[in-house]
Amino acid sequence: MTPAASTLIRTARLNSRRLAPLPQCSIAQQIRLNSTFPAPSPLTTEQAETAATPPPPPLAKLSTQALLRGLLLHSVSASPILLNTGTKFLLSQAPTIERNVPLKWAINQTFYSQYCSGTSEQEIRSTVTSLRSLGISGIILSYAREIELHDKPSQTTPSPSTASDEISEFLSGTLKTISFTDPGDFIAIKYTGSGRTSIPLLHGSTPCTIHPHLGPALHEICKAAKQKGVNILIDAEQSRVQEGIDNWTLSLMRQYNTRDQAVVYNTYQMYTRRSPGVLQQHIALAEKEGWRLGVKLVRGAYLGSDPREALWAEKEETDRCYNAALEYIISGAGTPGLFPDRANAESNKIDLMVATHNKDSIAAARGLEKREGVGRCTYAQLMGMADELSLGLVTSAKRGEVEVYKYAVWGSVEECVKYLVRRAMENRDATGRSRENREAVWGELKRRWGLGSA
Repeated sequence: MTPAASTLIRTARLNSRRLAPLPQCSIAQQIRLNSTFPAPSPLTTEQAETAATPPPPPLAKLSTQALLRGLLLHSVSASPILLNTGTKFLLSQAPTIERNVPLKWAINQTFYSQYCSGTSEQEIRSTVTSLRSLGISGIILSYAREIELHDKPSQTTPSPSTASDEISEFLSGTLKTISFTDPGDFIAIKYTGSGRTSIPLLHGSTPCTIHPHLGPALHEICKAAKQKGVNILIDAEQSRVQEGIDNWTLSLMRQYNTRDQAVVYNTYQMYTRRSPGVLQQHIALAEKEGWRLGVKLVRGAYLGSDPREALWAEKEETDRCYNAALEYIISGAGTPGLFPDRANAESNKIDLMVATHNKDSIAAARGLEKREGVGRCTYAQLMGMADELSLGLVTSAKRGEVEVYKYAVWGSVEECVKYLVRRAMENRDATGRSRENREAVWGELKRRWGLGSA
């Protein structure tokens, strides 16, 4: 073959390659690129990957310092020996805490910082700002004032001048509490915080208006709260005075709650056998008289002092009663032996605060609350406790979809000691819950330190 012929053959082969059809896959790619369904852009792909990434654990929002402090205190609460030793020590040192600088500092850095909001308006507002930055809706603020109940009312009767001073201090402290809050927040008060005058009146279920100083003080508090747009939670107390508390609160609700909004809330302790009947009576009364009932639903806080015969015998009975009350309030559904069906639930709305550290009850309430039968529905946990539940509610819902509040007291370290002791005593009866708090915090620390997942 001549050189010229070889050149012609090579040129023909090269041209045949250039004119060969595109591979099938390339054609398909071209069709996709020119169709109305374009291939995902890098941004769309990134968004898809982000959507597929699970959200961070609820406790990821907390600082390592806060987690370490929580781990220490939840560990103490989960140990009956450490808890008993700690509470006895706090009670023995209560009268001298303000003078014992090292002890005051230690308590302030641990128990006080974990459970209390501050001693001044600046500290309290700083605490609330920190809570809101985590997604918490606001605060339930209470002035740390406690007095001891005696078995005999005669042991608590003060002189007229002492009674007047105690009521004035209660009024002043509560009005300050209101001033420290923002519209939409809550304050919590205990009637016994008004001093020893309240105890014989509550024992006898005597109307609060009969007292020349106490009645006007309570009305001034309600008016100030309503004017500012703040709600009032009346705390439950020991069973010996609870009937009187219910009667006083009904009187205030009649005057300050409207058909569309509850300003005053009563607290219902579902570990008592009487609670289902009382709740039914109050719901019926509110419907009959045309005002909205405010319900703060709790399990109970006085296991150490309330008579056992007044309470459900087993924890499972309390759990059943609590969850049945949720369903009764929110959907109107009854539970045999506890609540009948509430046929008019849609027209007789109730403002409800689900105040619990029980994850099953929270899940039940979240599943029910979109139904008719409930007005404003909020969730609440104690400050420094059950943060994995509070923040879990926040992170699992759309912004603004769920209202979560933290209950905290304010006052000096000395004023808060009895409150702190009661918190500890409540934890003694719920060591399982303290262990859950501890394990949740420890799990987040391990995740953060690369030792395992939360």
